[in-house]
Amino acid sequence: MNPDHFRRVSLLVSIVILVFCGCRRVNDSESVTVAAEMEVAGELDEFIDPFDEEESATPLLKVSDPLEKINRSFYHFNDKFYFWLLKPVSIAYRKVMPEPVRVSFNRFFNNLRSPVRIVNNILQRRFRDSGIETARLLINTTFGLGGFFDPAMLELELNPKRARFDQTLGQYGSGIGFYIHWPILGPSSLRGSIGMAVDTLMTPWPYLDIPIATTVSVRSFQEVNLTSLSIGSYEDIKSAALDPYVALRTAYYQRRTGDRISVDAEDETGGEESPPSPFFVP
Repeated sequence: MNPDHFRRVSLLVSIVILVFCGCRRVNDSESVTVAAEMEVAGELDEFIDPFDEEESATPLLKVSDPLEKINRSFYHFNDKFYFWLLKPVSIAYRKVMPEPVRVSFNRFFNNLRSPVRIVNNILQRRFRDSGIETARLLINTTFGLGGFFDPAMLELELNPKRARFDQTLGQYGSGIGFYIHWPILGPSSLRGSIGMAVDTLMTPWPYLDIPIATTVSVRSFQEVNLTSLSIGSYEDIKSAALDPYVALRTAYYQRRTGDRISVDAEDETGGEESPPSPFFVP
């Protein structure tokens, strides 16, 4: 392994250990209940995982948001970025690019993230799911022309087994931590941010010898493509909520708190979770 990569991995492992311990000590005095926020959030029940009986039976969740002033500033920045740039570009892109092509691009990017799901399924001791993801990667990369098509699911009924490092930390008892709303990246948490960084190390991007400008361009195209498949979701949340910031925060915590299962069916976007907001971190 390249020494630089080894140092990065070592640093992230150290941070993960700290997060694993620290996320379990969230100060209750900095918390508010999701139950109270639901009056503001309105119609957010669709974000509750219907397969998670334990989550559905737990109406009171603690949301720690000690950085609310900063988070709100970043939320307003993302909101303007979405309406002034990302949405217009995505609408224009949608007009010239047929939906089947956009779905195929989404499958391609989703296929690149297969190592994330394979490794995290192993870490969560879901070895069968990891094997299915490995088979999906091999089949879709070869017979699916690099992942643009999904014969593994359509022909062999090998459905995606989603898993993230954020989810893995939760499996081992790490709390979600305090809320963070990143500029551009959108809603997250202390655990989610660490998970996102670790998952990125499992993708090809850090190891490709290409200019940073090329990487940014490709990732921007990925975001535009995904947004073109979900235009209207964020608008629905914003119009239904008295405080969209609270609505998104609540939705994020509902999806992430006690996240222990994989999604066994590919959605209409080609396997990647559609972001309901600018920009919902999958």
